[in-house]
Amino acid sequence: MMSILNKTLASSRIHKTQGILKFSRSINVETTVFYSRGGLFKNSWIAPLQQRKNSRHFLVMDRNIEKLYGSKVFAFLKQNGLKVNEVVIAPGERSKSLSVYKRLINSIVTLGVDRDSYILALGGGVVNNVAGFVASTLYRGIGLIQIPTTLLAQLDAAIDFKQAINSPYGKNQLGSYYSASAVVVDPDLLQTLPLRQLRSGLGEAIKHALIEDQQLFSYLEDYHGDLRDKEFLDDVIVRTVQLKVLLLNKSSDEKDLEMLPQYGHAIGHALENLSHYKLLHGEAIAIGMCVMSEIANVLGVSSVKVMEKHYQIMSKFKLPTIIPNYISDQSILAAIRHDKYFLRNLRSVLTSNVGSIANVAEDPAKYVFNIESKVIKTCLSRNRNKTLINQRVKIWTKKN
Repeated sequence: MMSILNKTLASSRIHKTQGILKFSRSINVETTVFYSRGGLFKNSWIAPLQQRKNSRHFLVMDRNIEKLYGSKVFAFLKQNGLKVNEVVIAPGERSKSLSVYKRLINSIVTLGVDRDSYILALGGGVVNNVAGFVASTLYRGIGLIQIPTTLLAQLDAAIDFKQAINSPYGKNQLGSYYSASAVVVDPDLLQTLPLRQLRSGLGEAIKHALIEDQQLFSYLEDYHGDLRDKEFLDDVIVRTVQLKVLLLNKSSDEKDLEMLPQYGHAIGHALENLSHYKLLHGEAIAIGMCVMSEIANVLGVSSVKVMEKHYQIMSKFKLPTIIPNYISDQSILAAIRHDKYFLRNLRSVLTSNVGSIANVAEDPAKYVFNIESKVIKTCLSRNRNKTLINQRVKIWTKKN
């Protein structure tokens, strides 16, 4: 062993006049998505936990999920010989905060965490994000299993490498890249979800359809059944997750690809924050995508028809399309400066057609546009001027 170290040291001695050394490490990470109805109470996903029976694990959830599923999941884990503690937080976006993060750390450390412990995040996007961030920072990373209980989380928050909490200045400003070893997607958990939450989750499915898959868009456009229909939910979840996984499997060198799932998110996150989270994530992103369609039209990369498709599909699923009157243009322009992809200008992909994104004219190999504030301001006004049209859509929807 010493001879290997000596050889390495000899080959890397610092030259007296240069003083330059480099080091690097590549880590291959993998997340397995388990998808099946009733899959939460099947044993396949808990195999890694059963290999760590001597360690204590932590079931993190909010109070609403605790009442619905907490005791049943806790009993299932105990029946499989696991040492588990429940850690409960308040429901809602406000729990994605430094204060809740600190409380979770204190609770878990006090209960007895070690390097082989797992955090099981049972809940929607808030629980998935904050528990994921805790897992990524304890001992520089302990085990993480995501168990999303909302459509939004099953399509988006849990299917990602990104963990984050909010700051007073904006959404997801404090975070890390950290993979769950498993994501357990059980659509049966959605049967207790309020209809508004289902619609919010569909906002993410619509996003992937708009930027990646015209066939999925047509499927959503033509669907007129019950949003709780199991076959419909299966189709939406599987097709959307497949689209997102395609993006996540790309090389980390392809930085621009990370921008695709962020379509509509810069303005959407600003609206979430400025509404004090009265707007749900999918609702805010729906408005954000409508504004982005205005921008694409103003910049000449897509037609009026594509822009109208944005408004029509959101209205069909009763998602908002117009910026609320109580949020000013100035506050939106200020808020998007805190977006993680903002660099002197708003940076975003734009749709050229339904199911495809536009290329930048100056460099066809690029598809991230730098959008000046004056263009954004113009398009915020164009969006607001559609209020009367939006009201007519609502009246028509009620009659039909």
